[in-house]
Amino acid sequence: MAKAVAANPYVGVTAGDAVRLMTRVLTAAGFEDGAVDARILVPAALGLTKQDVLLAPERALSMDEAHRAQVFEARRLAHEPVSRILGQREFYGRMFAVTPATLDPRPDSETLIEAALEIAGQRGWLNAPIRILDIGTGTGCLLLTLLAELPSASGIGTDLQDAALNAALANAAFLQLETRTDWRLARSMEGLSG
Repeated sequence: MAKAVAANPYVGVTAGDAVRLMTRVLTAAGFEDGAVDARILVPAALGLTKQDVLLAPERALSMDEAHRAQVFEARRLAHEPVSRILGQREFYGRMFAVTPATLDPRPDSETLIEAALEIAGQRGWLNAPIRILDIGTGTGCLLLTLLAELPSASGIGTDLQDAALNAALANAAFLQLETRTDWRLARSMEGLSG
C-alpha cells in the first residue's frame, strides 16, 4: 500500500500567513526564536528580503516557493542552523557564505575584531600596510573583516582543507578583497615566513 504524502501547508497561502504558520510550527516544536527564524526563512524561500514580505504580506506563494518553505521548515525542525539552511551568515555587518567545510562565523568572535581594531588604532596601524595572519581561516571572516576595516592591510589565511579555502576565496571575491589576500593549505604556520 502506498504511503500517503502529507499536504504542503504553504500551498495557497500568502507571505504573511507563511511567516505566521512557520512561527507557530517552530514555536510549538520548542524553538525559542521560532518567530525570528520564520521571519528569516520565509523571505529566503521566496527569494525576497524581510522588508519585501513586510511591505507585501498578501503576496501569494508559488508552488516552488511553498515547497522551499516546507523544506526550510523541515530542516529547521531537524535542528539545522538557519545559517546552514541559507548557506550564509552575517558577521560584523557583512555576509559570509558558509559551507559544510567551515564553521559558522560567531557573534562572540566580533569581540576579537573589536580588540584587533582597538590595538591597530592605539599603534597607529589603521592606515598602515600591515600584514595579518589568520590560522584555521574557515570562511575567512576574521581576516576579511579586518581587511575591510583596515584599507591598507593585506593578509594570509591558512586552513587544513581545500574546501574551506575555497569558501574563504569566494567570500574574498564577494567582498572585493581578493587582491589583498593569499590563501594557503597549511597546518598552522607551516611553510610561512616573513
